[in-house]
Amino acid sequence: MRARKALTLLGSVSFIASAAAFQACGGSETNNPKDGGGDGTVDTDTGGMDTGTGMDTGMMDDTGTGMDGSGMDAGPTCTNNPCVIGLAVGGHHACSLIVDGTVRCWGVNAAGQLGTFDGGPFSAANRLVPLQVDGLSSVTQVAATTAYLGSGTTCARTSAGGVLCFGSNLTAQLGASSMTAMPDNNPHPAPAQVAGLPMSAQVTLGRYAGCAVTNAGEYWCWGSNDAFGQTSPGVLGRGTMPQTFAVPGKATLLDASASAGSVGSYFNLALTTNGQVFSWGDNQADELGRNTNGNDSPNPAPVTGLSNVTQMSAGALASCAITGGAVHCWGDNQYGQLGRGISGGSSLDATIATALPGNKMASMVSTSGYHVCALATDGTVYCWGRNNGGQCGTNGFDAGSYNPTFVTTPQQIPLPGKALAVGTGGTVTQQTATGYSCALIDGGSVYCWGFNGEGELGRSADAGGTIACANNTGLTGGCGPTPGPVIWQ
Repeated sequence: MRARKALTLLGSVSFIASAAAFQACGGSETNNPKDGGGDGTVDTDTGGMDTGTGMDTGMMDDTGTGMDGSGMDAGPTCTNNPCVIGLAVGGHHACSLIVDGTVRCWGVNAAGQLGTFDGGPFSAANRLVPLQVDGLSSVTQVAATTAYLGSGTTCARTSAGGVLCFGSNLTAQLGASSMTAMPDNNPHPAPAQVAGLPMSAQVTLGRYAGCAVTNAGEYWCWGSNDAFGQTSPGVLGRGTMPQTFAVPGKATLLDASASAGSVGSYFNLALTTNGQVFSWGDNQADELGRNTNGNDSPNPAPVTGLSNVTQMSAGALASCAITGGAVHCWGDNQYGQLGRGISGGSSLDATIATALPGNKMASMVSTSGYHVCALATDGTVYCWGRNNGGQCGTNGFDAGSYNPTFVTTPQQIPLPGKALAVGTGGTVTQQTATGYSCALIDGGSVYCWGFNGEGELGRSADAGGTIACANNTGLTGGCGPTPGPVIWQ
């Protein structure tokens, strides 16, 4: 593996749904019904099919085919107040989509990614209690991401197909109407339209870039096109130069119609309408799932050996996809993220399935930096990978040791009811990995577990079984390996 960056972001998940149906995780159902994504949002059902690209979370897929036997996702009953129908999990902040079309966020707010700002640059207070984002209404999907504690970005897609973003603009990930609005180091708490985008069906955020799938099946991206100034792997799908595009533009090198996208650290994935996953960008840890002779690849090409994919998720240096109800992961396996019972190295072989206990079928997978969670069609959730913050549950958790027992095979997470979506987040450095996970529960509540040092779990440091993390890795906040509810008031 080529050493390149000491800091990487974890993938996020998002979804959105109408009052009649829930959907989650940055994918979208097309005529085929294929889900994509991995940015934590969900889309509404219209006419028996998902219009956006959220991603079906266990909420709807009872058949394991990506669609209910009736041809429409059967939604949950709202019993929680507020009733959450969508979830976006970022590095150190998370957002929920409420049934009335508003959005509430919590966690780190250093760049205004929660939709408010009350301090100097990168000094705003974290929020333990979800805060409603002003200026957002009729939202149908939310996406969240962050590279580290000092920055983070949130984007929301509305029912009209527009995309609004707020938070960090360090690499022009907010989009711009002209090249005069280049990257800056200022907080941007007010949601602003990403100018120049056609009507969009899904939005996804990576570490340094954002992308949207348009209603016409085109894939448009903006932000950083390189590996943080070191190489230019062509993340945006327009070749290797220039390094930054503040203005959204079509991924012209992608010669296929897209149904969903998912952006990793320095690479990109697009799920096509015929069920293939195209990958391009950096390939230092085999995250493209194909042999590029050890080189970056700016030209999109299919992941080898995968077909009929219904949902996917790009993480920091690894990715996962679902085909035929089976989870397939490839890329970095330093901490057992591939779920194959071993840790170390990397693998470009995407044909190997990660077996869920009891041969259960999966409807959704979320890939972060060093851990992965999957949602089974029966609403149970399983996680694997690094667990030093309790992000994979109590199994192997040792309060933050740098070298805990890795969870190399999927382990079930105890939840209070059927999960409809799952998302993973956190930040990775060479010395410290902090991770957390959240799930949307039928009825409209959200449960989170893992690292809580910055309010990621949406509850206080001593609530819901949160305990002190060991300080030998810089984990100074609480860790909550047992899932607990996000507290809304």
